[in-house]
Amino acid sequence: MSVLPPLPASDLIEFSQAIKSVSLATLNERGEPHISYSPYVSEHLTSLYIFVSGLAGHTANLLRNPMVSVMLIEGEHASAQIFARQRLTMKCDVKPIDRDEQVGSLWSTILTQMEARHGSVVGMLKTLPDFQLFRLDARQVTFVKGFGQAYHAAVEPNADVLPALMHISSEALKNSDVKEKNNK
Repeated sequence: MSVLPPLPASDLIEFSQAIKSVSLATLNERGEPHISYSPYVSEHLTSLYIFVSGLAGHTANLLRNPMVSVMLIEGEHASAQIFARQRLTMKCDVKPIDRDEQVGSLWSTILTQMEARHGSVVGMLKTLPDFQLFRLDARQVTFVKGFGQAYHAAVEPNADVLPALMHISSEALKNSDVKEKNNK
């Protein structure tokens, strides 16, 4: 199979605009996996913002272990092939955002964006004291466009834009498996 050219970040941004929620894979206090979801907002996909209840298991997990794997996935109804749904996965560092309701604060700005994207329910959720805003900063990004069309990139800390994603070839996978085995 030939190596495909790099995938521009604009393709991922276009894909993500149609998807309003992100799946969250966290670890609980016993190190057991926990999966859930949350609506999100993002401008450049280098950082996602989620607004979640303190009563939800994933919130405690994010506070205890500030790493998360997230996935945006094409809807089953929109996919031509169930085995090759388009999906974007990201390994992220997690940072809680302080509740500061002053106009122009990061908290206020992001919640305004969230309300514009997800509707007036966000206005009601803002009044609930247990809801917490988190920023998820991407470290690694993988995008699967279809069979034989997987791309990957490392994201620099504090990046404002995603780099172009490189095609993952079978040879690259073999090399990464060897490196991972050697690191154990």
